[in-house]
Amino acid sequence: MGFGRGRGGRRGWHHQFYATGQPFWARTAVPEAAPPNAAVPVERQAQMLKAQAEQIQQALDQIHSRIEALEAAQSKEG
Repeated sequence: MGFGRGRGGRRGWHHQFYATGQPFWARTAVPEAAPPNAAVPVERQAQMLKAQAEQIQQALDQIHSRIEALEAAQSKEG
């Protein structure tokens, strides 16, 4: 009786913040979350999003090229 402690019977949970080097109150406190991109001007946000979209598009183009190469190799084998 009394063995159902939850979370794996505390195995591994009692040292979860040991390596942080922070005092107990700092480990358990939840910091205030700042709103996303609060200090970034709208123009800069737009530039960042355009750059991110370009990177994603390049990655997608590479994926499509690889798919086409694999399909071409598969059709040659079959």
